[in-house]
Amino acid sequence: MPTITIERAAQADLNAMHAILTLCGEHMHRTQDMHHWYPYSPLEAWLTRVDPQRVYALYDGALLVGTFNLKVWQNPNHRAVYFGGMGLLPSYWGGGIGRWLMGEVDAMVQAEGYDAIRFDGVASNAPLQRFYERLGYEQRGISDLTAQGRSPVMNFERIFAR
Repeated sequence: MPTITIERAAQADLNAMHAILTLCGEHMHRTQDMHHWYPYSPLEAWLTRVDPQRVYALYDGALLVGTFNLKVWQNPNHRAVYFGGMGLLPSYWGGGIGRWLMGEVDAMVQAEGYDAIRFDGVASNAPLQRFYERLGYEQRGISDLTAQGRSPVMNFERIFAR
């Protein structure tokens, strides 16, 4: 596995991060017939959905290779974070980076004192669902986004022991 580092995104990298997400969406559409990120939302719309202070860059040395973002989930029962917008250049897929990243994000979220992490995965992607379950995430339901022109997504959550 390459040596990947995680850093808070620099304002100057946001356009490139959006481009990675757009590329990932097109790649998944073409190679796996997955439409949830295709076409990806315009840069301006993406910037309204993310907290620029909670967007992270993945670097292989000096090369920007991926991104993700975190957002506080408002829940009266426990403090949770939503993990979203995870994109990695397709040439880096399959090398264990996803498994490593999920562990790093879990550690970040716990270190910040949150009780849970949540995210969505394409409901029709059974291998990806099994991957998340092996990592300790539990399915919490399906969000049907077909009215928005998107594929249904499976909602996942992991509650951390205190």
